[in-house]
Amino acid sequence: MTWVLKIESYGPVLKMLSERETTDNDAIFALLIAVASIPLLLFIAYGVRKWLRRRNNISRGHAALEKLVDQKNLNYLEQVTVEHLAQAANLQNAAQILTSIHVFDQAVAAWMQQVQKMPWLEMEEQVERLSFLRKTLGFRYLSADRLPTTTRELMLGQNLYMLAGGSKNPRLLSTSILDLDDLAIRTGPFEVNKRPVNVKKNQDGWVFFWTETGKEYRFKTRILKTVQNPAPYLVLQHGDTLVSDDGRKTFSCDMGQELVADLLPVSQYGRATPSPALFEGRVEQTKTISLKLLELSGSGFVISGSEDIKSNDLLRIKCGGYPGILEKKVARAVRTHSRYANFKFLKLPPGDLDVLLRYITSRISTTDFLKKTGESTLTHD
Repeated sequence: MTWVLKIESYGPVLKMLSERETTDNDAIFALLIAVASIPLLLFIAYGVRKWLRRRNNISRGHAALEKLVDQKNLNYLEQVTVEHLAQAANLQNAAQILTSIHVFDQAVAAWMQQVQKMPWLEMEEQVERLSFLRKTLGFRYLSADRLPTTTRELMLGQNLYMLAGGSKNPRLLSTSILDLDDLAIRTGPFEVNKRPVNVKKNQDGWVFFWTETGKEYRFKTRILKTVQNPAPYLVLQHGDTLVSDDGRKTFSCDMGQELVADLLPVSQYGRATPSPALFEGRVEQTKTISLKLLELSGSGFVISGSEDIKSNDLLRIKCGGYPGILEKKVARAVRTHSRYANFKFLKLPPGDLDVLLRYITSRISTTDFLKKTGESTLTHD
């Protein structure tokens, strides 16, 4: 049975609605605030929830770190050092400090920023503790065949280079690493043609180095301390990051020079490790070609007239004028195009690299260098 509603039945209700008081502005404003506060409350709740989750993750990470400390039988001083590293790095998973050398180095970099503000004797004590901790964990510096990711992975005896301002062209300063720890890099005085030069302290500047594979790196540093007696040396700050350009290198110059070279195709030496020794006894497998040297850098060179060159082909330069240091040098094709090819040197000796870099420096203008690395990075001695 269908019920029919009559409007007369709602008379009292409609009368009350017509007699209702008008909503004032304060009530409307309060309603708007209540509605607008809902997203804000949700955002605050999300932030609190995120903070709690991070806090729980950090707590679990520290608990796992304590278990690893017990498993590795670290002594009290080593445990204190690990705690300092964990607090300085503020990692969610603090246990990674004891399982990954890269995370360990990141934590060390953060901790060293605080150590540098300590008195000198206390600073050296913290560095010594880190050195013992590295040996205990087996986190020594990486071998020479590994690409470095921080300046703490440099090698003793590694040559370092810096450009100083000159009247027309920059001057090349060089030194070598004498000692290395987590606090700083200790080198001999910077020299020009074996004559020591004074470099200003606490002035940012780019320092360059080349790996054994011929890759150019640079990092920004400053001289923290200069020691004269009993033997002079410099204390350099570790660089936060290493920079390596994939394109044209900082130490590079245009050439436009004709070359004659021996080409050994990769099809002739197969899976053998590329080296200058592969040219010995392979006279019939090599062929002499004429090329044009377009660009020269501390890592390699670019040539044109390379239609027959393939990736990993080896090239041994026979003659071509200055710089004579290129004669008999062997390089491997790393990138080939229809009109030109990029070659990288194979194990260029440090002495030959010095001569090559000085030649390139004489052809680099200060303006080009500043465009490449930034206006405030050229060192003044």
